[in-house]
Amino acid sequence: MIGLDPIGVMELRALLQKLNRERKITILFSSHNLSEMTLIATRYGFLHKGRLLEESDADTVRVQCERRGIRLESYFVELLQKASSSSAMSKEVQ
Repeated sequence: MIGLDPIGVMELRALLQKLNRERKITILFSSHNLSEMTLIATRYGFLHKGRLLEESDADTVRVQCERRGIRLESYFVELLQKASSSSAMSKEVQ
């Protein structure tokens, strides 16, 4: 959606949501634009260096963010920090 004007973004978002809802079409996005994903995604898969850190439905992630007063970007950063600390711990054990 990068490079589209605001009306184009809204029209494309509406079309994709309609295809998903009415025709049950799954659409896979890979994006760093997390604020846009909060407007369209029904599930999230958070990846880092080819590894799936977490997969969850959007409502669960939204509720967790709201409870903690954070945005989706901060949620992702926390997942990265957890992954880094658990990776460091597993190297120490070896």
